[in-house]
Amino acid sequence: MTLELSSLDLVVLCGGRGTRLGAMTDQIPKPLLSIGGSPYLLRLLLHWKKEGVGRFILAAHYLADQFRGFAKEHAQQIGEVSVITEDVPLGTGGGIRNAALHVKSETFLVANGDSLVPQPWMDVVKFHDKHHAKMTIVAVRASRVVGGAKQKGMLDFTPGCELRSFATQYAVKDGWINGGMYVLNRDIVLGWPEGRSSLENEIMSSPTRPRSYIFQSEAELMDIGTPESFAMINEKFEA
Repeated sequence: MTLELSSLDLVVLCGGRGTRLGAMTDQIPKPLLSIGGSPYLLRLLLHWKKEGVGRFILAAHYLADQFRGFAKEHAQQIGEVSVITEDVPLGTGGGIRNAALHVKSETFLVANGDSLVPQPWMDVVKFHDKHHAKMTIVAVRASRVVGGAKQKGMLDFTPGCELRSFATQYAVKDGWINGGMYVLNRDIVLGWPEGRSSLENEIMSSPTRPRSYIFQSEAELMDIGTPESFAMINEKFEA
């Protein structure tokens, strides 16, 4: 039986400092920076809500109080949203594990709070179920990354779409890279080590990782993490 999006939690990773953006994130966390006149995070949540996602969990650390204010200010637009904070930065793996303690659904979704891949979640959830996966990673073509695929993780996988390996490279022009969207099984995540860890460089790269599959998306990746990509995406939404 296929899961409905309305029954799934979506964890949005919002804990990073956004150091590559320099002074832009001194007083405002990266996901709350204005893109085309609105906080980028608001654009993301409204996009996913329109798809049918029912509950959001914002995993925050840096300037976390601003996310609480954001959730309160936009409550009528966003719907059910909770903000959880990390006392110390836990990284992507540790942040997801910490958030999983607050997740209600046995299968849940994860996305980065500073990037958008307009790939319908339902297609990914069906793929996850079909392959009996423990973790599904959305991959996009390197050529479809707005601003270029700098410091993105190159994915290698079998013809059957099972993950073989993951490697971070500075510049990627061809191939499939990590799109920052995941479907995960909660029981698997709760078995990960407590504390700080990297989903990409430790869990996904480990030979003992959970059964992981790659969903190949033809959508583009709009990540505001660098000044160049921020300017391009801002111009795109303003237009």
